[in-house]
Amino acid sequence: MAHTKLTWVYNRCEVNAVQAAMAYAKLHNRLGCCVATSGPGAGHLLSGLVDADQDRVPLLCITGSFVSSHIVYFLFDAVDQGAIFRMAGIGLSESVSHIHQLIPLLRNALYLATTTYRCAHLAIPIDVQLDSVTAPRFLNFRSENLSKNVLDHASDEQIRALATALIKERMDGHHMVIFCGWRAFPFGDAIEALAEYLDVPIITSYDGKGCVSESIPHSFGVAGIYGFVGGGKSQEVLEDCDVIVAFCMSDLTKAVTDKSAPVETKYCHPGLFFKNMSLLLDNDAILCADIGDNALWMASGISAVKGQRTLTSEHMGIMGFALNAGAASSC
Repeated sequence: MAHTKLTWVYNRCEVNAVQAAMAYAKLHNRLGCCVATSGPGAGHLLSGLVDADQDRVPLLCITGSFVSSHIVYFLFDAVDQGAIFRMAGIGLSESVSHIHQLIPLLRNALYLATTTYRCAHLAIPIDVQLDSVTAPRFLNFRSENLSKNVLDHASDEQIRALATALIKERMDGHHMVIFCGWRAFPFGDAIEALAEYLDVPIITSYDGKGCVSESIPHSFGVAGIYGFVGGGKSQEVLEDCDVIVAFCMSDLTKAVTDKSAPVETKYCHPGLFFKNMSLLLDNDAILCADIGDNALWMASGISAVKGQRTLTSEHMGIMGFALNAGAASSC
């Protein structure tokens, strides 16, 4: 389909397509979209859709389907896509059984994806694809949700004003820590100022690396499983705190500490490699991280500066994500 406002990126495999769409949405903080065929094509999307939903990435997925009259019974190369995706926990997954359902369901999918940072999926049968419908000028929800900034974020002034409300807690002797997710990227200056004002540490999720400069005294690195190696300073901070000030975090499960740290090797040390690689990175570098020991040491070894971005499969840890994230970053 030719359209002047659409850029098509051919990924050759549905697994790559959904990961690239997720990385694009994270990098640009806007709606990502991927398209796939039915049957195995839809099945290949599953891990990426779950990953996007758990990482709270706004993503719209559109798949094909057999004619609508065959949805209730399956022929060759067909699966109940909606049932599978809903069972996996996707925010919305529906089959469009009639052309007049297309626009309302598309509206619902776009609204859910852009207002709650979830993954939405629509399966469109071939007979519906071949039909026609007059699209309304407006989809009856806030059109600005489809702009570059998907949601309205707190301003720098609001973040600074929060310090006034928190200072009393600090004066009462509470141990605070600031915890940043990937969507906090635009507010690094204000968050650093808040940490300095309160004299409290900052930690980030893995994909939040680059929200603040990790060379400043208040930065204590990455939380969660990626924070164990290289000293585990973030874990010590979390164990000592009784107040977590979270910015742009969908959940705080990464704040739960765990003593089971990975065992270090006596051979060629990856931490040293990533530490030296930090010196060669541009200030606007995009770091695409895969999974495995390299991800653990990259999280602690690279000292990110404010302005750099980190793209990773935060929850699912999908192998091969870095290659597809790199492709999306070049778009």
